[in-house]
Amino acid sequence: VALDVKIINPETASVEQLDSVQIETKNLSGTFEAATGSLKIELLESPNQIFVNRKWEKPDKPVINEAVFRKEFPHFAYQNEDEFQNWTVQKLVHAIDFDTEKSQNIDLSYLDFEAGKYALTLATEDQFGTPVEVKKFFELYDLHDKKPAVPTVGWHLIKQSTLEPENEAEIYLGTSEKSLPILFEISINLYAII
Repeated sequence: VALDVKIINPETASVEQLDSVQIETKNLSGTFEAATGSLKIELLESPNQIFVNRKWEKPDKPVINEAVFRKEFPHFAYQNEDEFQNWTVQKLVHAIDFDTEKSQNIDLSYLDFEAGKYALTLATEDQFGTPVEVKKFFELYDLHDKKPAVPTVGWHLIKQSTLEPENEAEIYLGTSEKSLPILFEISINLYAII
């Protein structure tokens, strides 16, 4: 493959913030090389249950029957259904052709996104006709929904990573559980305030 392709977009963003995606196409020397192709954005179907991280490695071959496993370990994935790369496509949100010679920026401002996990798939060819496909995943949240974009035990968003004195911090917490106790700690000058 004689073409290096990068999709530049945030991994997590608000549904109101995602207004464009950038595509970088370079040859193997690192200089710009124009390319044409297609870009599709698909909303993934998230599972209907909450998964937590395993405390042990997944086995190569399951030794417990799936029904028994789900009964005994309801918050753990039996196989790989917790990995978003394996989720099925719920719907195609948008498909567009691109030409990086004309523009490396794909305008998405006219689209109405909903909260969820998305797959962004770019398909093109290098100068020799070799197919190149790049897939990137991202998550969009909507603070008006008052729930996480995908089922999860704990979700958080900190609007600002640093603050000046007298500024207010915006911190959003969410869960898909019915109720969940939270311990919230703030560290100031190495002293913890609880």
